[in-house]
Amino acid sequence: MYALVADSFGREPRVGPAMFAEAVARPASPAMQSLLEHKGPQVLAVIGKWLTAEIRAGRVRDLPVPQLMQELLAPMVIHMLLRPNAANLFGGDLPDIDTVCDVFADGFIRAAGTGSA
Repeated sequence: MYALVADSFGREPRVGPAMFAEAVARPASPAMQSLLEHKGPQVLAVIGKWLTAEIRAGRVRDLPVPQLMQELLAPMVIHMLLRPNAANLFGGDLPDIDTVCDVFADGFIRAAGTGSA
């Protein structure tokens, strides 16, 4: 899933970051409302269904699904938004995307997982 976010936010033209900027700057805009009406249910259906199944199986803590979705996606989204300038901002080289995906996935499992496999 993190690789999909990385791909969506990292490829040119940078549509993913532009959509995110629109959502933050103008959440009530007609463009954002249209996007939410069309894509929102798809995202909720896929990720929400998976998280709900993981909760029921006892592998993920019983937290509200929207909160779990934010905990799952926010680190990677923020990383991809900052990545183009992060080397200048933080100094030095950044880890490759595969490493970033692994670290964030591990972080989500540690934060939201129950320890039951």
